Amino acid sequence: MLRLLLTRHGQSQWQVLGDEAGSDSALTDLGRRQANRLGGWLASKGQVDFIYASPLQRARETAQLVAAHLDLPVHLVQDLQEAWFFTSEELPAFSTPLAALGSRGHDHTQGTQVYRAFRSQVAQALRAIVDQHQDGTILIVAHVGTIATAIRLLLGSDAFTVSVNNTTLHSLAWNGKRWQLEYIDRGDHLVDL
Repeated sequence: MLRLLLTRHGQSQWQVLGDEAGSDSALTDLGRRQANRLGGWLASKGQVDFIYASPLQRARETAQLVAAHLDLPVHLVQDLQEAWFFTSEELPAFSTPLAALGSRGHDHTQGTQVYRAFRSQVAQALRAIVDQHQDGTILIVAHVGTIATAIRLLLGSDAFTVSVNNTTLHSLAWNGKRWQLEYIDRGDHLVDL
């Protein structure tokens, strides 16, 4: 079975200091603890075979800390980088809850042009990763917009946003016929942190 585990990097300096930290900031002490907790939790479950990450410092550092617990290499993928805009502000808008039902996420007339370009970037990253693996569990360490967009792509709709907290997990598995959403924003490893 092929399973994708998606996680956001640990808390970054940018999340604490804002623009003063720069757009490619490192993790905070809390962010490193979050990453180590995730790595230890995943090691105890024995469920990761491959690790891919955004090359941005906060994601790369998170992936390396997790990888140390799993004794796995980290593969960097340029197209997993975060958008330079807030993706939720560029998604299609619907006038009513009913209008969002039946929305076609792959209809290229939906969402702004900048979002559609980012969605294509994320789709290219997913294709490149999934094309290399028939089975196994793949951990992808990235960013809020990247993860939420990947989930929207796999579920086939841009009609929703996704809660994505630091180092929480999102799991989707290929069941032979379709993607199965197993859980969103799971943070068992962060309970007392």
